[in-house]
Amino acid sequence: MASSRPAIAELFEMSISLERQIQAVYLYWQTLFASAPKAASFWQECAREEDFHARLLLNLSDQLTAEQLAEPADISIYECALRTQQLLGSLNKNVKTLDEALELATRIEHSEVNSILEFLVIHFSTKELTKTMVQSQLRDHVGKLNLLTPALIFGENYKTIKAVN
Repeated sequence: MASSRPAIAELFEMSISLERQIQAVYLYWQTLFASAPKAASFWQECAREEDFHARLLLNLSDQLTAEQLAEPADISIYECALRTQQLLGSLNKNVKTLDEALELATRIEHSEVNSILEFLVIHFSTKELTKTMVQSQLRDHVGKLNLLTPALIFGENYKTIKAVN
């Protein structure tokens, strides 16, 4: 009897799509803050990291067999992906200030998107180095926002940096 649970292939597709959606948000913010070079550069780097995540997931899924991809996905991780998709759909990406963008980026990065990525890498990568590298990169990626001192990076008046619409 066939399982009604989504397949691993669907989980990979959804996760790749989430990473691409986040990348698109960061690229959009890069253009909104083009008049503030440090902010634009920051968003460009964030977008690059999301691209790395998407490409990593694509490469991992390409290495799996058709049988592996057809296996049922872990339902709790799939539900994490659905919640993250809902979160991204509900966010207003048209921010007015850099401070708003930083707050939204923190919400995005503290959603379950990175847990999904880590789960997929740990469970489907055959290379320990890849697993270790991704875990380290995710710590740095999320840490960038956690440890961010906006005033030091963007200047004391960072809260007054407006988006160009």
